[in-house]
Amino acid sequence: MANVMDVEFEFNGLQRMGRRFPVIRSMLNDFRPVFRDIAKNLESGFADIFDNEGYGWRPLAPSTVRERAALAARGEISVGAAHPILQRTGALKRSLADRGSAEHVEVIERHLMVYGSNVSYAGAHDRGGGRVPQRQILQPLISRAFEDAIPGAVRRELRRA
Repeated sequence: MANVMDVEFEFNGLQRMGRRFPVIRSMLNDFRPVFRDIAKNLESGFADIFDNEGYGWRPLAPSTVRERAALAARGEISVGAAHPILQRTGALKRSLADRGSAEHVEVIERHLMVYGSNVSYAGAHDRGGGRVPQRQILQPLISRAFEDAIPGAVRRELRRA
C-alpha cells in the first residue's frame, strides 16, 4: 500500500482487561464490529472536515489562489480560487469521505483497522513540510472516533451479558 495516508492504533493491555472484565472478553477477541461502526462515522466525519475546511486550516497561499483563479478562468477546475481548501480536484476528499472511491483504503480485521487514502499527495498535506502547510485531516477525527466508539461497544457488551 504505497503512498497510503493512514493512522494505526495499538491497544495495550487488552488481555489483562479481558481477564479483569470477563463480560467484555468477546469484544476484545474481535474488534470488527467496533471498527465497522468507526468506519461509517469516519466517512461522514471526513465529509464534514472538508466541507468546513478542517480544524483551523490555514488559508491558501496567495500564489495558490492566483494559480487556481487562472485554472478556473480556463475551465480546467470548477472550484473557487480561495475556497474550498484541499479540493482542487476533489480526489482527496472522495478518497476519505466516500468508502466506495477507488482511492479509498480500508482494511478491517479482528485486531486491525486501516482507514485512509492512497492519493499520492494526501500524506504531504496531513503532515505538512516544505512548501506545503500542515492541514491535519486524519488524526483529530480518528482519535475522536475511537474515543467515542470504544465506550459504546463496552456498553453493548454489558447489556448483552
